[in-house]
Amino acid sequence: MKKLKFYIPVLAIACAGIVFSTTSCVDDSESQSVTNLRGAKADQLKAEAALATAQAEAAKIAATAEAALKNAQAEAAKAQAKLTEAEAAYKAAQTEADKEKWAAEIELAKEAARQAKAQADVAVKAAEYQLAQMKLQAEIELLNLQNQLEMLKNDDPVLVDAIGKYSNFIGQVNAKKTQIAEKNLTLTKMNALLADKTASKEEAAATQIKYKNEQIASVTEAIEANKIEIANWNVLLAKGGADIEAEIAELKKQRDDLVYNKSVVSHKALQAATDATEAAYQEVMDFRDLNTVKTWLSYDYDKQIQMVGYYTVGELKNRLTDEKTYLANMEKSLLEMETKYNEAEKNIESLYNAYLAAQQAVVKAEADRDAVYANVASTQDQKDAADAAVTAAYTARGVAYTKYTDAQSDLDSYQSSIVYYKEYIADAKSGIADLETAIAAYNNDSNAPRTLETAYYTALTAKQDAQKAYSDLQAEISALESEMYQLSNIYYSEGYTTSASIDYIKGQIEYLENANIDNTNYIAQLNRDINEIKENKTVDIALLKLDISELEAEIAKLTVELGVAQKQADAAKAIVDARTK
Repeated sequence: MKKLKFYIPVLAIACAGIVFSTTSCVDDSESQSVTNLRGAKADQLKAEAALATAQAEAAKIAATAEAALKNAQAEAAKAQAKLTEAEAAYKAAQTEADKEKWAAEIELAKEAARQAKAQADVAVKAAEYQLAQMKLQAEIELLNLQNQLEMLKNDDPVLVDAIGKYSNFIGQVNAKKTQIAEKNLTLTKMNALLADKTASKEEAAATQIKYKNEQIASVTEAIEANKIEIANWNVLLAKGGADIEAEIAELKKQRDDLVYNKSVVSHKALQAATDATEAAYQEVMDFRDLNTVKTWLSYDYDKQIQMVGYYTVGELKNRLTDEKTYLANMEKSLLEMETKYNEAEKNIESLYNAYLAAQQAVVKAEADRDAVYANVASTQDQKDAADAAVTAAYTARGVAYTKYTDAQSDLDSYQSSIVYYKEYIADAKSGIADLETAIAAYNNDSNAPRTLETAYYTALTAKQDAQKAYSDLQAEISALESEMYQLSNIYYSEGYTTSASIDYIKGQIEYLENANIDNTNYIAQLNRDINEIKENKTVDIALLKLDISELEAEIAKLTVELGVAQKQADAAKAIVDARTK
């Protein structure tokens, strides 16, 4: 022991002297504690990345669900617009063939609306399930990170304190991020419900108002027809009821001029106005079909079109930039994944062959051991060595098998990811093409859709004016024919006299004037009904809007709290990173 103590310092001195000229006595290997710290730090960084990925995926799921719901709502709105159009066309159809055609269109539109709602329900349920899974995954990754942080602790009190704070604050960050994702999904569902309720309430109210307005239009038309008859009866009354036969002939002449001349011209003008309106309407629809619609609103029966909010050119360009960035990132990720796959594929065969070789080694070791045991001359040491060789062969086979299966699992994972990335890339490219088409349609003018709508409204107004002119002519024709019929009854009745005809004319004037008084009162009642419908349609919608406002306030509060927790976590992490370099 004395000699040992003597030689140790001598050896140390020797090494210290040599260090100036050579490094042969220097130990280049790092200490085990440094190695452990390096490994723990790497695991911490991996855990942080995994947690961030899970959190980002949770937010993405909520955003994807929102997009899916909006798309489904847009499809439902389109289907409703087509349904309304088809129902109006069915009502106006003159032939059975036309009625059958529009009846089929009505059924198709109803089915499209049903499918859109089903798609919305599927999107919500899928998002809820995926979000629950990602929330669980985020919690697992958080626990893993917190465990890795515990492994970094040593006798440094500053580090221990920073790790404790970081672990706590990163937990708060995770909780608030997942809560925000959940609440955003709930908000999306509530907004979708609001849109449905608003649409259904607006639709119901608009349908009732439309029916009332149609009644008003019909009664107003009757009033105007009665006024024409009253005026004509007054003309005849002023003549003293004389020469009814000549009056009938005059009325027939007027009627024929309206039927064969003015009515024909008016009908052509109406048809031209109708064609122009349909063309202008189609231009609006074609523009909307380019995914330029940001928000679908209620149907406007006066304008006979679904009201919408459009993206601006700037918004579409921003979306295009984001989509291109997203595509570039996806393509980069795909390339990285394909590189990993190719590397893994190169190694998989050799690992499999190594496993087969290890399996054969096990068979050989067992055969050798059996031969040793079968030899009566074998010693115990030989038997023990043979047993040890078998054990070593089994261990080697286990290691080889693990390496092979792990590599195969990685290969499968890479392949699955490649398929995933390719699908996303294809979708992104399709979306980019749609956006570019939409931007081109704007031609750098954000007012382009409104210009198209204004052209449609102008054409619709012209059509309505032409429709009114044609309807007025038909009302005038009807009034003339009614008067001719009445005069014929007077003229061909028994006991016809001038005084009797005057009494009859006066009676007709009184009857028509009373009918107009009743019709005017009825229109006033219909207008009161319309005002009541408008007042009573928004009660539960207002309550739902209040719930949405409260939820938005909760999300805003959580977002602020998240920012505070994130800053605290970042500050603590900075200390941890500095102390574990």
